[in-house]
Amino acid sequence: MRRPPFSDCSHGRRLQFRLVTRETSPRRAPTQARSRERIQRILQAASDLIQRDGADAFTVQAVADAAEVPIGSVYQYFPGKPGIIRALAENHLNALREKLRNDLSDFQRGKPTRRQISAAIEQIVDTYYEYYSSDPTFRLIWGGVQADPVLRELDVRDTEQNARIFQTALRPYFPHLPASEIYGLCLLICDTTASALRLALDYEEHPKKKKGGTHRAIIRELKTMLSAYMRAKFTRNQAR
Repeated sequence: MRRPPFSDCSHGRRLQFRLVTRETSPRRAPTQARSRERIQRILQAASDLIQRDGADAFTVQAVADAAEVPIGSVYQYFPGKPGIIRALAENHLNALREKLRNDLSDFQRGKPTRRQISAAIEQIVDTYYEYYSSDPTFRLIWGGVQADPVLRELDVRDTEQNARIFQTALRPYFPHLPASEIYGLCLLICDTTASALRLALDYEEHPKKKKGGTHRAIIRELKTMLSAYMRAKFTRNQAR
């Protein structure tokens, strides 16, 4: 799904960065505690700079200076700016995935009901919203997903992995549906939720737009729409 460029309202401009590089994977995996601590300092410095200056403006030298490490140390672990951005995105997405897995584990137990499936959908939306709204750095990075092939690939892979988590949680509710149909449904839930949250967060960051409470209405209507569809599908499946 194509997503529009993200509006960075705090800086009054559009963020449309492109990570033009052939290499973004980490160059060296840390094996010692000291190395892991250094990587965390580098990533925290990059996160702070992105929040202050935007994803376009920060440089590897600025990251090294802020982290108080030689620039050569940054290049030991990352091939450049794109690798740093990719690492920040992956850390956030991995944490979100683990939170989703934990939050949805309870819905795999007990007898499936219409109320439970609505609660599961609301939990999915709430978990996504909590993570996307709580990390300003990722919100800026997330806005550049469609502008860069590397981040777009990460986004697709993350959507697929999250859909598998949803599929496991929702499988007991649809015992008669083929696995491929449930997976397709879960992919749609993931993509629809992410797109709606992007819109809600855009409204939330605009003081004039936020005043009308539109961002809350978007979240509320998203839950209503997904829950109504899933309850109807659940009822049809139970009637088989």
